[in-house]
Amino acid sequence: MLDAAEVARRPRGPRSAPPAWLVVALACAGQFLVVLDVSVVNVALPSMRADLGMSESGLQWVVNAYAIAFAGFMLLGGRAGDLYGRKRMFLVGLGLFTAASLAGGLAQGDAQLLIARAVQGLGAAVLAPATLTIVTSAVPEGAARARAIATWTAVGAGGGAAGGFVGGLLVDTLSWRWVLLINVPVGSLVLLGSLLWLTESRSGDGRRLDLPGAVLVTGGLAVLAYGISQTEAEGWTAAATLLPLAAGLALVGGFLLVESRTAAPLMPLGLLRVRAVASANAPRWAKKVVLDHDAVAVEDFRPKFLARTTMARKAADATIGATKAALIEMGRKHGRDIRLVHPAHTTMDCAHCDARAKHAMPLGERTYTCTACGNVSPRDKNSARVMLVRAGLDPAGADGARPPGALLQEAA
Repeated sequence: MLDAAEVARRPRGPRSAPPAWLVVALACAGQFLVVLDVSVVNVALPSMRADLGMSESGLQWVVNAYAIAFAGFMLLGGRAGDLYGRKRMFLVGLGLFTAASLAGGLAQGDAQLLIARAVQGLGAAVLAPATLTIVTSAVPEGAARARAIATWTAVGAGGGAAGGFVGGLLVDTLSWRWVLLINVPVGSLVLLGSLLWLTESRSGDGRRLDLPGAVLVTGGLAVLAYGISQTEAEGWTAAATLLPLAAGLALVGGFLLVESRTAAPLMPLGLLRVRAVASANAPRWAKKVVLDHDAVAVEDFRPKFLARTTMARKAADATIGATKAALIEMGRKHGRDIRLVHPAHTTMDCAHCDARAKHAMPLGERTYTCTACGNVSPRDKNSARVMLVRAGLDPAGADGARPPGALLQEAA
């Protein structure tokens, strides 16, 4: 009996962590719902107007109420996840979103529908930042995390693209109410799975929420979003547009002032001085490259979106393709010598002996090993040297320095 009592009192061991793919799938499902609802209602607007007797301006606010609440509260939602727990905020955001979808689908008047859409946007603002941090927390840094983030990005993009199709299908086969009600069963399933399999994580370090900054940035973003929404009906030069835009900019300016003086800022302004953050867009990076170099070799990369590849690979292809397109466009704009290199040479050839690899390298393999001469080098540096040689430039430019005696500074 004593042995049985000791066994009964023995604490349970820690629950094993769920598979990373399951966590990523749950986070991506939440992100899909958030992005889908930005556009899914557009097809249903005529049916909403006929059923609820809404005015034209009221129809516009079916879209705007969601967008303004989403934009206004997103930064606050992300910070709340850091302080109070990503899983908790994921569940709160998804619960709000699902409940508001049910209320909107059952709405009997335009006011009820608009309030439901605003609460949907609030739930989405809490939910969306948590989905990305859950993905990055569940997958270790490296190629696996890059694939997970690419999958998350692709699912979000797919939600935006699928909105019109899904909305049209639901309106034609059921009714406009189902463009909102469809979120209820899907959201409930994701909620159940998240309760069972997601684990809690946070990075708040015990700090309190920066309430003045939260109020200023939430109000500023919401008012800015409202001002932008007015441009369609009033135009950019109307007072109804300019006044909220000016007020929003003033609130955001006040937010920046508060953040520069508070001990625990909602958004540390030092992030803007980090080079990787400040230059994190393709046109800015491309402009820096072409201004620093006179000749640039660029892989003639043309992604094939209809190929039988994973969604993560399609998203990565889209990102790389857009970056290289920006580089070519910026180089030609500034009169640089842009030389295109066929992509067949960039990953298969050896920069040391010019031999061709017999098999394509997997995307995650970052070291190039030549089976002919035995040369081993980082994959990116090998590709850069091959591109420069194929473009008729000095391969010393792959190291980022001017080759000895070269008239042009070259880059790949």
